[in-house]
Amino acid sequence: MSEREPTLEKPGQAEGRAACSNCLRVLVFSGEPPRFCGYCGAPLGPDSVADTDSGPTRTIVPGDETTDYDPTTRRPADAADGPFPERVAGYRLIRRLGSGGMGTVFEAVEERQGLHVALKLIAPRNLSSEEALQRFRQEGRSASAVTHPRCVFVRAVDEDQGRPYLAMELMPGTTLQSLVDDGGPLEAAEAILKILDVMEGLAEFHKLGMIHRDVKPSNCFLDEDGRVKIGDFGLSKSLEGGADLTRTGAFLGTPLYASPEQIKREPLDERTDVYSIAATLYFLLTGRAPVQAEDAAEALARIVSEPAPPLRTFAPRVSRTLEVVIHRGLERDRSRRWRDLREFHEALLPFVPERVDIGSIGLRIGAYVLDLALFYIAVWAAFAASFLQHRGRVLETLAFNERHGRVIELIDAGVWIAYFAILEGLFGASVGKWIVGLRVAKAGDGEPPGLPRALARSLAFVLLFGLGTEVYDALYPPDPRANHKVQAVLLAAMNLVGFLILIAPMRQHSGFRGVHEWISGTRVIQVVRARRHRRLRGRRGLASGVQTRSIAADEGHPTAQVGPYRIQGAVSSAEGCEVLAGRDESLDRQAWLFLRDPGAVPPDDARRSLSRLTRPRWIGGGDQPDARWDAFIAPTGRRLRGLVETGGLPWRDVLPILTDLAEELEAARVDGTFPARLDVDDVWIQDDERVQLVDPLAWGRPDEAEPSPETGPGAGEETRAFAFLRDVARLALEGDRPHRRLSLTAWAQRDEPSGRIRGAVPERAGVLLDRLSGHRSPYAHLAHLRSDLAAAAERPTEVGAGRRALQLLIQGFLLSPGMLFLVGLSCPELGPDVIPFDLPILAGIPLAWVVWAVLARGGFGYTLAGLTLVGDDGRIACRFACGLRSLLVWVVPATLFVGSRWLQRYTPEYMVTAWALWMAGLLLLAAYVGVALLFPGRGPHDRIVDTVVVPI
Repeated sequence: MSEREPTLEKPGQAEGRAACSNCLRVLVFSGEPPRFCGYCGAPLGPDSVADTDSGPTRTIVPGDETTDYDPTTRRPADAADGPFPERVAGYRLIRRLGSGGMGTVFEAVEERQGLHVALKLIAPRNLSSEEALQRFRQEGRSASAVTHPRCVFVRAVDEDQGRPYLAMELMPGTTLQSLVDDGGPLEAAEAILKILDVMEGLAEFHKLGMIHRDVKPSNCFLDEDGRVKIGDFGLSKSLEGGADLTRTGAFLGTPLYASPEQIKREPLDERTDVYSIAATLYFLLTGRAPVQAEDAAEALARIVSEPAPPLRTFAPRVSRTLEVVIHRGLERDRSRRWRDLREFHEALLPFVPERVDIGSIGLRIGAYVLDLALFYIAVWAAFAASFLQHRGRVLETLAFNERHGRVIELIDAGVWIAYFAILEGLFGASVGKWIVGLRVAKAGDGEPPGLPRALARSLAFVLLFGLGTEVYDALYPPDPRANHKVQAVLLAAMNLVGFLILIAPMRQHSGFRGVHEWISGTRVIQVVRARRHRRLRGRRGLASGVQTRSIAADEGHPTAQVGPYRIQGAVSSAEGCEVLAGRDESLDRQAWLFLRDPGAVPPDDARRSLSRLTRPRWIGGGDQPDARWDAFIAPTGRRLRGLVETGGLPWRDVLPILTDLAEELEAARVDGTFPARLDVDDVWIQDDERVQLVDPLAWGRPDEAEPSPETGPGAGEETRAFAFLRDVARLALEGDRPHRRLSLTAWAQRDEPSGRIRGAVPERAGVLLDRLSGHRSPYAHLAHLRSDLAAAAERPTEVGAGRRALQLLIQGFLLSPGMLFLVGLSCPELGPDVIPFDLPILAGIPLAWVVWAVLARGGFGYTLAGLTLVGDDGRIACRFACGLRSLLVWVVPATLFVGSRWLQRYTPEYMVTAWALWMAGLLLLAAYVGVALLFPGRGPHDRIVDTVVVPI
């Protein structure tokens, strides 16, 4: 649907043309006349064809164009399908927006509400076809089931004087088809963003167990903000079966974008829509459909028998990797296609880089530190191998490393360069970059740079960053007789000079590319991460939260019908307002109706047109003699308060709730739909686990408390928003009835100020909550809170096995000297007299680690891995708890190792037992690693001392 001026088809140079009376397109052809329309698939009769010599058959406006509607003749200009009325039900037709497979779409105004809608009327020729009428009604039922902002919203489906009609939201923009027709193919990033919108809307449709079957550029509509909505659900079909509407001799769908299995009339699944989306993306990038044919029959044959032409043939600027992703979506064999929309969505995300800003520099430094830690762990592992090779003789091991020092340094440098060259060249990221969400790509596209570029990049970086230690030291070995302090200062100065050269060209406009990146033609990008609403683990039965009571006949309700809604029961009531549950049987749609006193002010235009998922959508309203009624889409799921009756939610689930609510309140301030009252009891978790602020409930809450100055309507909107979000965070994290036992951490911090939000959250999230609750510098604007929430979403919300493995590697590196002594000295193979005072040393090493855990609150290994220890209330774990936790870890393996050494020294006849104890100690350490990876956030020793491992 578009509001552009009409453009007329111009005669072509081909031998003939055919006019489709269904979609109003003109097909130019040569040779045999086409039997089907290549755009909509409708059959073409002999009267549709005209010779070029006799001129055009008629002047036709393409189906995605707009033309004026003439009410005096009751038909649109150049319409090909008979007259239409001036009014339908309560709608007055203004102009024709386009024609499709089932009928014609008009812009109309609902005269009672003054609301502009898109009104779809079935074509007069289809009124006599029961099958066509069923398909038209099916479109209304299918589309009405989806209320997602990325889907065109259906407001009503009904009949007027025997003519079915479908009232939808009016799309003021254009379609993807006309966008490309007018401006040419899109850039890859822009095209993918459009397609991601389509996927988002279509995913909601798939959740309901249905497939669209007719995804194409002309069914993807752009709104005023340039976002895309998917529409035209006339061919949608339930995956669970049902009526299979077919038409003899005609293909249902658009041949150019239909999947092979759809053409062959095989059983369909989600992969049918995956194919059509890939075909639409192909069109956005190339300006042509994957298959070109003179008529629909040829198009159908080619889709089934031929692969799509290589995309880069028509769009060479597109990267090869993206071409592979799209062609996998176009696979004729659906078993080789992307399995579902999510998999396809994830594959496209790396090709939409975020804007690289100064914050990415910090991520790059963090990634380098992680890679450095991994490298030094490997160095220590090599030293440990040398140590064991020399049977634990420390002096011989050190002499060996000193004797071959130059060779070892060269090997280290080669491994360091090869590490980055191979991983970044082939996979686009080293381990550190992969963890923090960075990728290395060619400067011109999003592809991995390849081995030659990555090797040049690594060499340039190492030579400049190590200008002193790596280059000068290699060319001019240090003189043992020279002043070591002078040499150290010289090398440090040269390293600094190399580093300054390296970062000299870094600028915002170039994506902060260093010299090594300009030399190699590479860049670092930050990939877009998919925002997912994770399943609330252990929180089943969401749909049980909506309860209604039946309405007795003597309650004053003269009828069981309000507008188009049949009343099913009462939800709640209060003075001046009653909330009823109703059902629109024509759309099979559940609604809540808010009945207020006659003459009550209806919602304003901004609230009626609100279409965000985080607020109930207004779908109708009117006045009755005894009440003013307004209908909203009924919420599903249950209230947040009911969800946390048995305890609070983890931070991974609370973060998206706070983010969605903060975004909603900020958007509501901008568009004038800020709720008159905010209450945590109006926060619902939907069946799809998204949060919704059911603000109309404030009208019908029975025991409404007097608002406080902080949260009442008299307070500023942002002040009320912060107080509301604070209460939501407290309820979500602590639960409705928190039962907290006194923990070691809480006992040590019993002087904690009251009012703090408690919860085992990441350290930076704790700062965010403290600011929200007023225990740190409070937020001044919602935008600041939203920024912090967005930053928190980009960081880990909980400790995974990968991050815990990294912490164990770093901790193993830091503890490796002591571990070598602990394991090596206790090994029966070395003998009891290798080092004097071996028993005190073996007992002192774990004791030193426990003391260090007390002083450093767990040790540096956690900090370097981006982790920290907190109590179950979210406060930093006290030193006593950290020390006790460390003692629980080391007391058993240390006892086994010391016991093995004691038996070796004082009872040699029990050597078998000594070996058994030593092996048990090793196995116990390995078991510790396995338990830590299996329970990365909270192991058994954490539960004993009430600590939790969380991200910083």
